[in-house]
Amino acid sequence: MDANIIYTNRDYNTSLTGEDTLSKGKDTIWGYKIVRNGELKYYKKNATAAFTSAPPSDIKQINKITNMRIKNEYLPNDTIIGYLEEKMPAKTISLKIRDKTHQGDKGTHIKTGSVCGNDGMKKAKIKYFIHKVLDNDRYDATYKTSDVPGKPNLCNELELYLRNNEHMKKNKFRWLYTQEEALERKLNTKK
Repeated sequence: MDANIIYTNRDYNTSLTGEDTLSKGKDTIWGYKIVRNGELKYYKKNATAAFTSAPPSDIKQINKITNMRIKNEYLPNDTIIGYLEEKMPAKTISLKIRDKTHQGDKGTHIKTGSVCGNDGMKKAKIKYFIHKVLDNDRYDATYKTSDVPGKPNLCNELELYLRNNEHMKKNKFRWLYTQEEALERKLNTKK
């Protein structure tokens, strides 16, 4: 996943800025974006190949292109998605699972997701997510309870399946979002 890398043509869209980089061939790296303390920060590569904070006008341009891309994304309402989120103050990255299967359209019915493996999430729920993501019963009734991994390992397994589906573009929609993409799409808020 190269979601953190900002490419000149793909993400900055030089045709809108008047700069001619399309004729130079291969897309070049413009900079990168990263979450710092819950906020999205943008850094631009300068002439000496060092990275400096991007000016507000460039950030506005990148956000315009990003929002156009987000509008064109297909995300069915009956799916499970995962996204990464930084937990403060520990500054740890957690996998959050958003089950859109029975989600309504009103703010009170929109689910923002649950941290995979938290105290309130049972092993059966994680197994259900794995079954939905794989489209099969990986841990069916033939498995002994003692043979099913613990919650941390089930969450790791679920994240791997989400990453694989994302990489394979299974069903032609998104399965897993980075921290940056989750902030851009407001996945952790009730839109």
